[in-house]
Amino acid sequence: MIENTIKPNGLKLNKVNTSSKQFEIKTDEDIFGNAPQKAWFIAYLFHRVVIGKFVNHEFVYYKQEDKDVTLEKILKLRVFNKDAELLVWRNNQGKYKARLRKDGEGEEQGVVDARQVMFGTETKPTENDVNFSCLTEKRGTEIILPLKDLEISDSDINEGKGRLCIHTRSYIGYIDEMQATYEDVRFVEFVMYKEGEL
Repeated sequence: MIENTIKPNGLKLNKVNTSSKQFEIKTDEDIFGNAPQKAWFIAYLFHRVVIGKFVNHEFVYYKQEDKDVTLEKILKLRVFNKDAELLVWRNNQGKYKARLRKDGEGEEQGVVDARQVMFGTETKPTENDVNFSCLTEKRGTEIILPLKDLEISDSDINEGKGRLCIHTRSYIGYIDEMQATYEDVRFVEFVMYKEGEL
């Protein structure tokens, strides 16, 4: 990877070798067989958003319902680590499509790395599972995620030392070889943003 300096707007221009393929998803096993291992996931379900780990072909998360993260309940799913991301989405016909993006292989492509600040300025413990924390703001919405596995302490957030972010990577493509555009974007990892960092 060729890395340029961080720009004043917080974006970082890089080049990576990358490959991407699309395919259909018909079963939960199709997800398990194509998702990167030792990864994080964010599942956008019909009734809530779930964040957790994907380990040994299993979704590990704070369970409010058994078998909550299943294909039939997913609107969109991102399973990601530093090397790859499986994106699954439900189309208008109720079928599921997927894109598997892998970095470190394929053709060289320009990318822009950024940090997307997540909702939440305070944490509180969850009931019955010390591995998960509830990230909240005063307006009432909350996100439950495994902060301990991210090696982030509650005090890092509660004392205002930083904000939890998602490191995103946007892939640069061209229209008629003249106009640059983002042709794809993936999640890379969770990171802390500290004031003054870009």
